[in-house]
Amino acid sequence: MKIILENELEKKAWGIMMEAHYKWEKNYGDSLRQQMEWHFFDLKRDDVKAMIEEEAHRRVNEDWRNILTLDMTLEEYLEECADDGVSREELVEEYERLHGEILEDLEVQKVAVEEDLRRLYSSFFNAPEGLTVVYQEVVQGSDGR
Repeated sequence: MKIILENELEKKAWGIMMEAHYKWEKNYGDSLRQQMEWHFFDLKRDDVKAMIEEEAHRRVNEDWRNILTLDMTLEEYLEECADDGVSREELVEEYERLHGEILEDLEVQKVAVEEDLRRLYSSFFNAPEGLTVVYQEVVQGSDGR
């Protein structure tokens, strides 16, 4: 994750926030992470579940974008497969096997998205020193802005 500090005020504020973070961590350990976990996975459970589902589906669709519905698969490949000696039943079985793999991949992606989400808030709240902090000086135009 990249944090972009756009001016001197933000740069100084970041230093103060890092100091506060170190003090909190020294005094309270990982209680902030536990609070974030509770907030994400208990208090906002439905919102987070919807986010995870949406992202998992997006990833699976990206990985399996060329897979058609059963009807489309049969329509597209039935004649071609018949010429090769493949029956309709074999084509349906292959489609169902592939569909099973897609469903398995969806479950794997849900776990991966949840881990990514935990890593995201953990790096922001528990390990801000590991973030990439960029100080971006804003160049003023000729009108002084």
